[in-house]
Amino acid sequence: MAKKHRILLPVLALLLIGACSRNEEIEQPTSPSGGVEVAILCDNTKEPQVYSLPDGTRTWIDDNDWASTRWDKNDKIALWATADGSNYTLNAQHFSLAYFTPSYSTAVFSSTVADMPAGTYTYTAVSPVPESVSGTQVSYRIPAEQTGRYEGKWDILAADPLTADALPLFEQSDQMLETPPSHALRFRHKCHALRIEVPAGRNIWGEPITRLVIDFPTEVVGTVSFDAADPSAPMSLTEGSKSITLDLNTPLTDEAENYAWAFINPTTVSGDISFTAYTANGYRSHTLSVPIDREMAAGHITPITLTIPTELPVSYVDFSVTGDSSNLGEEPYNLIVKAPEGMTFRDGTTEQTFPIDESNKYTVAFYGDLYGDLLAQQPLQVSFETENALVPQNVSVASFTPGEHLPIALKIPYLLSEDFDDKTDFEYKTEATTSNPDGISLSQYGFDEGWTGTRLQVSQKAMRISVRHETIAQYPGRLDTPPLAYIKPGKTVKLKVTFNANKDNDYLYCSFGTLTDTAPKKGNDGLENTLKEQIDNLNTLSGVSFGNIQGVCTCEVPAATNATRLSWLTQRTYNLTGNGWVSRTWYMYLDNIRVTIVK
Repeated sequence: MAKKHRILLPVLALLLIGACSRNEEIEQPTSPSGGVEVAILCDNTKEPQVYSLPDGTRTWIDDNDWASTRWDKNDKIALWATADGSNYTLNAQHFSLAYFTPSYSTAVFSSTVADMPAGTYTYTAVSPVPESVSGTQVSYRIPAEQTGRYEGKWDILAADPLTADALPLFEQSDQMLETPPSHALRFRHKCHALRIEVPAGRNIWGEPITRLVIDFPTEVVGTVSFDAADPSAPMSLTEGSKSITLDLNTPLTDEAENYAWAFINPTTVSGDISFTAYTANGYRSHTLSVPIDREMAAGHITPITLTIPTELPVSYVDFSVTGDSSNLGEEPYNLIVKAPEGMTFRDGTTEQTFPIDESNKYTVAFYGDLYGDLLAQQPLQVSFETENALVPQNVSVASFTPGEHLPIALKIPYLLSEDFDDKTDFEYKTEATTSNPDGISLSQYGFDEGWTGTRLQVSQKAMRISVRHETIAQYPGRLDTPPLAYIKPGKTVKLKVTFNANKDNDYLYCSFGTLTDTAPKKGNDGLENTLKEQIDNLNTLSGVSFGNIQGVCTCEVPAATNATRLSWLTQRTYNLTGNGWVSRTWYMYLDNIRVTIVK
């Protein structure tokens, strides 16, 4: 078995700003029993070039001092070593920082390796340790979400190859302090950095900025890859993004030396870079842009002086609740407002909850300039929450005026209601003879998903359901609601179901019940759970039609959950002398279904 040794690697490079103080001490490593220590000096003294942009825009880029960087006590690097004519290699060997030299930009790294035979080696290294390695191909993730700090994990460094003898051996760690190693590696920065500051008097909004979104005309962050053996070659970018979000650990203000940093893949940027600022409560500023056409090269820093503009104009909707809770059957205690997809409220959320109280005013704020077109097409969803239910309804706010308040009075809804007013007219198999037509989904006619039925027709904002009578058979029609999903999970409630209904013949009757199967049913499938064999007060009405439905019927459901569906099944009684010899179709007309919780 090969003998193991500890290699100590002094490294000089630029890394973290203020990562450690001059007085900070790090515990010295101890050598493994019977091992020896070797050392190599790595040096990177080349300072990144500072870019500038001309004045003349509200947001511009100009020359500023760049900040020096240092190693951090938690840093690790990966090192490769190969020798011609030898099988000995170090392949992305991890080295951990052992201690700093007096300059703090130089540090000693250590690792345990097998004996290095005498010979000539080629050394190279990268920092930090790559996320993935294949030979000398390495990959890192420059994230789209960064902290705004000068993070060493995103300041990728690669050492120029060094050809030298085997690393010198040391019996003890302190020998290296007495005799520094003569080998030296030099690192280069692979990323481009942006250093952002707000000069005094340029925060027009006057609020500390805790989030900054930077949008580029090209992809600048994502997975970067390069060959550690060829550190001067550009990195490749995959899974890229054009946007960077800085969630700032330290809020950005116009105080002196208050900087935000962003790291990007070096690239040529041609077009507008835009900046949008946010405060701690999620409020956002106007977006400012600066045109740019330049190469943002590796190892370079672009200082940016940024103006923070005012907040976007705020629009408001003031909700109030009118009437009592008789429709729903329970007193609501929360009003929940949800934005349509693609929209956020002023504070950056998509949902806001208001306890219902005596003030009876529930205000949502948003940026009308951003979402006016969306709200012209999409409603807000407003839900009433009770002990046993959470019932949403869509509310249009398309008539809002940017920067002003729009009052909207809300009526507490039913648990379920259907008046067929917005449904597409259709007819399905109402006159079909000698058969039981398949049940179908009614979503194609504007119904919510889950409504099903057979032998149905909608016209003039009402419905009718048929039953076909033959001499020795009948073919029922039916209507089934979706599951009552607005009942809260785990809750069971009693329901009252009211509706307007009349029939055109005394021999027709309608059964009422429930089911839980969500598949469309045929008429001859019957009811899963019959609650009323013949609905009371379903009367024959002379001249009944889609526009003339006068009867009022009521049914009860003793125990319903959010899986319960309601069912109407039209059938006929058989009387040999009264109707037995003549085949015909009869109808029940139906409108204004209302479902209420019974306490």
